[in-house]
Amino acid sequence: RLEETNDSTALVVHHWAEPAASSTERPVVGQFSEVVVHRWSSAEPAAGSERPEVAVLRGRAADLDFRRGDRIDPTGRVFNVLLMHHVFVHLLNTGKLADIEAMLEDAVEMKAGEGSQAKGRAAVLELLDRERATYAGRIAKIEPIALTATGETRTLWRSVGARATPPAAAGAPGPSNARRQPSVKAPFRVGERLAWSSTGRVLSIAREEPAPLSHTEWSILLAGGDRWVQLGGWLAAEVVYFAPGGDVARGKAAVLEALGQLALRLRDRVRRRSACLDLSGSFLKDGGGSSQLMLAGDWLPQGERPISDPRLKRREVLMQETLAWDGDGRVCAVTHTLLAFGRCAHSIFICWLY
Repeated sequence: RLEETNDSTALVVHHWAEPAASSTERPVVGQFSEVVVHRWSSAEPAAGSERPEVAVLRGRAADLDFRRGDRIDPTGRVFNVLLMHHVFVHLLNTGKLADIEAMLEDAVEMKAGEGSQAKGRAAVLELLDRERATYAGRIAKIEPIALTATGETRTLWRSVGARATPPAAAGAPGPSNARRQPSVKAPFRVGERLAWSSTGRVLSIAREEPAPLSHTEWSILLAGGDRWVQLGGWLAAEVVYFAPGGDVARGKAAVLEALGQLALRLRDRVRRRSACLDLSGSFLKDGGGSSQLMLAGDWLPQGERPISDPRLKRREVLMQETLAWDGDGRVCAVTHTLLAFGRCAHSIFICWLY
């Protein structure tokens, strides 16, 4: 939400959560109440030359996760690319192009699809202006901002009701193009990747629409009770699963069965989930990629015996999940590794967003 005063504007960024059983999606604060605030001054005449800066960054979530996005510009000023990407999407949703302009480099480039490209600040703003009728006021969910291996930031934002559709099998008909009522706007799922300059402004914007299933969505399905069966539509025919302990499953049927056994253990036992780390730095359609995230909870790992004494608590489990994706958005390899807390890994600084 925006909180405006006479001389400044503050943006309060909430964590987004998947509603349990409701079509009404809204920003919510999760299991903790920390929020992140951006503030920028509008008192000076040349406010368009300013860019948002972090004014308040508090709480465990900020300390452990968002700090990964900290950068220092040539003047020594600290900015955070993860938080600024969240601001960028919020401004898109509110249609505030004047504030977006302040975040763009003069030489910014944008690629939003085949034949939809722009170079230079004025041309990019013109393209964003044309998009307002489609996206403004309709973004219902923003996934946690992910870092890529190349230092860019990446996220997925979508409208209410927009769901990922599994890739069609070879020779199968594509999605139905049923006619919609003129007053009903089509849902959208947009994958967005931003590159940042050394001064903290957006250097390039790349988008993928419709965006395929994300790693976060995959993880939610895996730990979502009976919803794990939906993962079958996203598995490649020759998928391989490397389970904790060294077991290997090959082929779609065997891997789905192994994931189903794990899903039974994870159900209602995943307490925290990290933001995703994009290891490829490119969209899947450009040749596939890989990603990682962490799950933490108190499920019973394979091979361990249940605790007989009800007074004893289960030990907390930390599991790293690595997915390899092909160019069609299917998962071709799954690797689960159990880690002990304190071991050096990319998400030991975990932010528990979902």
